[in-house]
Amino acid sequence: MEHEHGSLVVFANRIQRTGTDANGNEVERDFPFLKGYTVFNVEQIDGLPPHYTAPAQPV
Repeated sequence: MEHEHGSLVVFANRIQRTGTDANGNEVERDFPFLKGYTVFNVEQIDGLPPHYTAPAQPV
């Protein structure tokens, strides 16, 4: 049995939240975040529906 290996992909973004400071004033703060995913080449995955393996259509 062959074992496939995924690749790490990291998504970086920031989210903005509104809160109050120590004086009760409304302030907006940015919170940066990273989220990691393990991805595989579509050819490494058995049993996918056909629409995942169809060739890309030109736009």
